[in-house]
Amino acid sequence: MAVTTTSPITALTAAPALVARRAATRPTTPAALAARLISGCNVTPTIALLSAALRRAITSSGQQIIISTPPRTR
Repeated sequence: MAVTTTSPITALTAAPALVARRAATRPTTPAALAARLISGCNVTPTIALLSAALRRAITSSGQQIIISTPPRTR
């Protein structure tokens, strides 16, 4: 196995581009994160609504949410 070395100058000049690329591909909601991590994940309208509420609670100062759902019937 060959070992590849990178010069410190190359690594330092590539770092801002790597940070920008990671920020551009960062999921904006929990549903987007789930869709990225779980293959075949189906984001339904209910999941999108819950994801948006969670995002608001996380990003807004002092926000709290209460989620209440009816029991599932078969």
